[in-house]
Order: sequence, then structure tokens, then C-alpha cells
Amino acid sequence: MKPVSLLTILFTAILITLSCKSEITKPEEPSAGRRDYVWDFTEIKPGNEALQLTDIWGSSPQNIWAVGSSSYSATQIWHFNGNQWRCDSIPRYVQPSAIWGSSPNEVWLGNVNNTIWKYNGTAWSKFGEYNVTGFDAAWFVGMDGKSKSDIYAVGSVQNNSTLNYKAMIAHYNGVNWLLEDVPTTKVGLAQVQQDPKTGILVISGTTFENKIFTARLYYWDGKELKELLAEQGWSSVTKLGDEVFVTMNERIYKYENKKLVLWKNNTGTGIYGNIICGRSRNDFFIGSSSGIMHYNGTDFVTVYDKTDLQAIMGVIFDKEVFMIHYSRDGRNYVVHGKLD
Repeated sequence: MKPVSLLTILFTAILITLSCKSEITKPEEPSAGRRDYVWDFTEIKPGNEALQLTDIWGSSPQNIWAVGSSSYSATQIWHFNGNQWRCDSIPRYVQPSAIWGSSPNEVWLGNVNNTIWKYNGTAWSKFGEYNVTGFDAAWFVGMDGKSKSDIYAVGSVQNNSTLNYKAMIAHYNGVNWLLEDVPTTKVGLAQVQQDPKTGILVISGTTFENKIFTARLYYWDGKELKELLAEQGWSSVTKLGDEVFVTMNERIYKYENKKLVLWKNNTGTGIYGNIICGRSRNDFFIGSSSGIMHYNGTDFVTVYDKTDLQAIMGVIFDKEVFMIHYSRDGRNYVVHGKLD
């Protein structure tokens, strides 16, 4: 038998290593999303009360929560059981602005009145009240988590007499909600998504100075609240699969390694940002001047053409999607799509 040289062994090992590395690092492209939905919509009727739904979360198509501010606290929390939307009409001292859950029996409610509430599968109760010295109000506006012991809430605290305000971030560790030591930053934080790969938070916010609203985007790594982008207009943050995307006006950016990379520039197309929800970067819904549009990895197509409804947020499952909308005449709707 011919002896094998050391050089041959090394060359073979290099080829095997390169081959394995190529297979490991090759990115997997998400499947193109389907568009054959059957659509219906339901009006949420709070009686004579004024209501504006602002957030939605669900564990399944048979267990969905939608919340928002109302002129009467008994009409601020709505639940869908698979057949109908209803509220339990129990007055509570809540002004809900955010909702997120880890399971049907553990759902959290953020408020703009210093409190966080919890649903245990049977009833809602106040979990805690959180105050910051020198400030009168704490607003928990956005929520997101990775597990029942790793949840974040973002918002701001405000002094009612001076109108001074600053950013606030709270973390739930499975036992208590604790306020993070955030450097003083004059901004009201709004939406938050936790990067599944690193745990870093990607956050949208707004400032109001000299009668001008400015949309801002940040990341929070536990030490630094770093601004990524700021413009007059609007912004949002959405998780699509295991990736985080943000919108600023008519542009979509992908968050990567503490930076924003321009992904789609929709300027002038009528696609005005605000990714509503989605399964991946090749299967998501977005608002536009022609109604709700869908992106399947190739193009944007209008799939629901009610132009008098403003899409707010949504929750998506394997074959169904639910999106809350606010109409120009002050009515609230839930648009429901089910794959045919």
C-alpha cells in the first residue's frame, strides 16, 4: 500500500474543515409567505365609551387579548375566545398601553399610571406599583420577552408640574419587576423587541421639543441607551422570526450588531412603514395608502383594501392573523385573516 504523506493528511483536513464551515455558515432563506387569506373584520363596541386599542397579544387563535385607553376603565381590556370579542366590564384602575404574555396563564399588562398588572388564567390583579423619586407618573408603554423570567417593559417617567420626562426600562426576572439603571435620556420610549440572538433591546421612542415631534430608535445593552436614528415622523420596531426590523417613515431597516442596515426603501410607493406583524422577513404585513400590504420575499401586494382603517399592531399564528385597526371616525376593528 502506498504510504500517505503528512501533506496529504493536512490538505484533506483543510478541505473537510472548509466544507463543514461552508455548510454551517450558509444562511437559510425563509419560505415565501402565502397570500390566499379569507378575510373578515369585527368592530369592537365599547358602548358609549371612547376607546382606542393600542396593543394586542395572543397565545393561540382561541386566546387573544387587545387593550387600549378608554373613557371608562371597564372597557379597556378585551379578550377573544375563538368565537367572540368581549370585555368582562369590571372597573379597574388601569390605563393599559402594552400587553405581553409567556403563556395563557401568565399575561402582563403595562399601564400609564405607575402600575403593572398580571393575569393568572382566571383574573387580573395589580402586581405592583413603581415610582421614581422626583417624578409623578411612570408610563409602561411597550413590552416584550424571551421567557416567563425574562421580560422587559419600556416607557418613561414624568414630573407633572415641570413636564420634565426621561426614559424608563424595567426588567422582570421571574420574581419581581426591577427598574434598570438607564442613563438620563429625555425621550418617551414606546415599542421594544428583544434581539433573540444577543438579548439586546431595540426600542422606538419619541421626543417633543420646541413643538416638534421627533421619532427615535435606540438599542439598550444593559449599560448604554444608544441612539441609532432620529427623524421627524414615525417609527416602529417589529420582530420577524429571529430577526428585528425597524421602520422609520417609509424605510425599513434591519437591526444587526448594534447598527441599522437599510433593507427596503419604500419612499414614494405609498408604503408608509409600520410593519404590523409577520412570520419572517419573507412573510409580513405592512400598512400602506392602499390598505394592508403583504411582502412575500419578492414584492408587496395589497391583500386587504380598507383604506379608511389605520393598522396599529397584530399577532400572527401558523394559519391565522389578527390585526387591530383604528378608523377615522373613532371606531376600533380587528381584521382577521385565515389561510384558505
